[in-house]
Amino acid sequence: RASMSLTLPFLSFSGIKLVPVSAGNSRAKTAAPAASRYTIRASNGSDEPFEISLKVEGMMCDGCASSVTEALEAAADAVKDVKVDLEAKKVSVFVACDTMMDGLAMMPKLVEAVQEAGFEAEPDF
Repeated sequence: RASMSLTLPFLSFSGIKLVPVSAGNSRAKTAAPAASRYTIRASNGSDEPFEISLKVEGMMCDGCASSVTEALEAAADAVKDVKVDLEAKKVSVFVACDTMMDGLAMMPKLVEAVQEAGFEAEPDF
């Protein structure tokens, strides 16, 4: 099973393993048929944070970037790091969570935090 990177417009993961799941035997050693489903698992478990990408309008300077960073870090204890790209008007928020769904569930709270700091924000899909 090969590891690879997977980037969705709003999340990115590295070390993803695609594991074929068959109807009868999930441990089958034969090649999975084309119609099989896949389960996505992070190779490092919850040690590696999920990346949530936001579009943020109104950031003009390093002071704006600091305000957005502080708002996001205060929004949730799960926020581990924030990277701001002023030129692209994008913010990458790295959150620690058990599942991708937990990360997605944080998105509205993160968007709201940026908006409360005085900027327009939305998920970057």
